[in-house]
Amino acid sequence: MIWTEERTEKPQHLPPWRIGVCLDCQHSFDYIELERCPLCECKRVASLETILDNWARFRKGQPGA
Repeated sequence: MIWTEERTEKPQHLPPWRIGVCLDCQHSFDYIELERCPLCECKRVASLETILDNWARFRKGQPGA
């Protein structure tokens, strides 16, 4: 992918439920606008909110957490 236009606007801060993370290449992007990873075209994507929730549940079950 080649970017030909320059971005003049400030980057937006998206809420965790809107950020998608590709499970193959770990690229993050706007999950609402795209259903596939823009880098590798993979459809194996999870929202950042889901990843953080699962990590919190995993940590609760660990000794010393």
